[in-house]
Amino acid sequence: MYFSRKKQEFHENFHQTMNEIHYLQPAIRILYKIEGLDYFETIERTIKQIRIVEEEFQLNKISKDRNLKLERSISDKTNSEKLLLRNQQLNNQDMIVIANLLRESITLTNLNLSTNQIESNGIHSLSTALMLNTTLISLNLSENSIGNQGVHYLADMLCENITLTKLYLDNTQIDTRAAQYLANALKINQTLLILRLADNTIGDEGVQYLSDALRTNQTLTVLNISGNCISSKGMKYLAQTLLINKTLTKLSLSRNMIQDEGIIHLANAFKQETVLNALFIAANGITERGARYLMDSLQSNVTLSTIDYEFNEIGDELYRHMHETLLIIDACRTNKEMEYIRLLRKRNQNQKIKTTQ
Repeated sequence: MYFSRKKQEFHENFHQTMNEIHYLQPAIRILYKIEGLDYFETIERTIKQIRIVEEEFQLNKISKDRNLKLERSISDKTNSEKLLLRNQQLNNQDMIVIANLLRESITLTNLNLSTNQIESNGIHSLSTALMLNTTLISLNLSENSIGNQGVHYLADMLCENITLTKLYLDNTQIDTRAAQYLANALKINQTLLILRLADNTIGDEGVQYLSDALRTNQTLTVLNISGNCISSKGMKYLAQTLLINKTLTKLSLSRNMIQDEGIIHLANAFKQETVLNALFIAANGITERGARYLMDSLQSNVTLSTIDYEFNEIGDELYRHMHETLLIIDACRTNKEMEYIRLLRKRNQNQKIKTTQ
């Protein structure tokens, strides 16, 4: 009934507009923008997606390989806010059932499909349904082999969806191309807050795409790109973006190889005004040279109060010194007078150094 009504409305509006266009002279069509024409492609695409979901679900109804256990589980949680289906050996066909739930549910906000057997075709079913869904805010697809094509479907969805705020794609066999798809989506999307891409292979080029998107994106607050074969080159792009971006507060870079050169790029950004307050750089081949450079940048930084720097080549004494500095910064965030004293002390130290030179 729902699909029939939407199809009928679309065709009625389409024919009415086309009749109006028919009576206009070609020059008038070009000179004057007709309200609604720009949306025809989007409307037509949406109708096609509705048909895909409807047809796939109808096919699933008559399939001999229906997952009755999944269908029963879903029927028992029709009005639930959370649906946790981690490690259930779900496949692409099962996603047709989930897609139908997303199309009909008015309560579901959290969907966990991690550690299953979902591939790009299954993601296509989910994405088409999510373009119409207005309740889901968290989607976890980690530990599935969705690949670049699967992310392409998700990126298209993010350009249309206005409710999803958390997307988890850890270890989903994606690389630079997937990062490019997501970056293009982030330039349009205005709702996503958390994006996890850990344990993939987006590399420095992927970081460049994401950094470019974050120059204009004004909503993303958490980005996790740990374990992605990123070097100091990627940090150069990211550091430049941190000086412009005003929303990203948590950045995870652990288990890459940014080394000292990479941390120096980031430290140069921290010497200026950034909004980042949590940085995770564990296991990155950083030595005391890079750590001391980072420490120096923290003397003038008033926001970065959490740093995970374990499993790097840093001595115990420097670890303790960094920890004490971070505790002071954290205290200064809530005590402006203490922050003023800290910065004044730093300024006096700098003047004393110049005098002795």
